[in-house]
Amino acid sequence: MNGDDGAVEAAREIEGSSVPQRVPAQVVYELYVGVGYSESASREVENIQSVLESRPIVGLTEDVAKHAGRIDGQLRREGGRIGQGDIKIAATAIRHDEPVITGNPADFNRIPDVEVREY
Repeated sequence: MNGDDGAVEAAREIEGSSVPQRVPAQVVYELYVGVGYSESASREVENIQSVLESRPIVGLTEDVAKHAGRIDGQLRREGGRIGQGDIKIAATAIRHDEPVITGNPADFNRIPDVEVREY
């Protein structure tokens, strides 16, 4: 979360709403990469855990992996690539018919059929 108050605020705002709150395992990975960069790792872990503790973590299933592969192939065919992590996150959101909530929507907006909510 790396000091991104917008991310923390967005997560807390949707707690009271009917917006699904599953978290792809890829997102957990990316959050903990931030812990590695942080000068106050224990505080960063506390922030992450406070957001994740009440949300189910969704792993990369075979169905999601197949869909992500198709998305990646389509983007490559069209001459543009985005990070595989973002593709896996988008495929997970599509599979569960849920939005991607992000502070960096540019890559997600290039993926067909994914709803993107920016904070």
